[in-house]
Amino acid sequence: VRPIAACHPSSSQSQGDHMSILQLKFKRLLRVLLFATISCPLYSVEASDAEEYAFDGFYLGAAVMSQNVWGGSMIADIDVLTEDRRTIAEASLGWRHSVFEHWVVGVEVQAGLLDGDLHREAGTGGFSVDYSNNSQFGFGVNAGRILGSGRRHLLYVYAYETERNFDVKISHPSFGTFIQSDEQGFLRYGLALETAWSSRLRTIVAVGTYRVDFGDARTNINIGSDIEMSIGLVYQLRRSKSS
Repeated sequence: VRPIAACHPSSSQSQGDHMSILQLKFKRLLRVLLFATISCPLYSVEASDAEEYAFDGFYLGAAVMSQNVWGGSMIADIDVLTEDRRTIAEASLGWRHSVFEHWVVGVEVQAGLLDGDLHREAGTGGFSVDYSNNSQFGFGVNAGRILGSGRRHLLYVYAYETERNFDVKISHPSFGTFIQSDEQGFLRYGLALETAWSSRLRTIVAVGTYRVDFGDARTNINIGSDIEMSIGLVYQLRRSKSS
């Protein structure tokens, strides 16, 4: 057994099928979000009011989300993975800039807290594994369009690189205990709808998925992409003038 810094699964036909299903789900989710945006009340406001809802400048965010969490350990040249669905509380700091009147681009960093402790029972070979983690960190970009005559809604896409680090303990009744570290990096991407209720306070709903690549490593299971969902609040730190 030897420590590793990261794990990487290989692709398979089943993963390809799973991605096709996810793409179909995303198309349906996109239709739902677009329908919800078009159907929600659009308020006629003066130009001065539109400035109050500007999606521009620095902001703080807080969200609760449901994500798939997985950890890995190297045993006999096999990346032994286990996974589970967990709830994550995430805080974020971002900056956005309005371009071409109705478009917004931005960057964001995040820090999340979670119960990321996982356990794999002893299987073939008699090894049991405990994975310990309680945080994750990420950064990335987003871009979207301001919608509605009142300029209260921002529909945007996001792409965030996220990292989790695990302390791994491998136990065997004959060989004793081994300690490893595991770093999991993956790309999160999806679609979000932000609605302004005042010049400062906004709500956000997002749906997305992720992409993970374990390269040429042999794994015991395939970590396929799954849907992640989140709801949260955004506090706009600075208002800018309307475009």
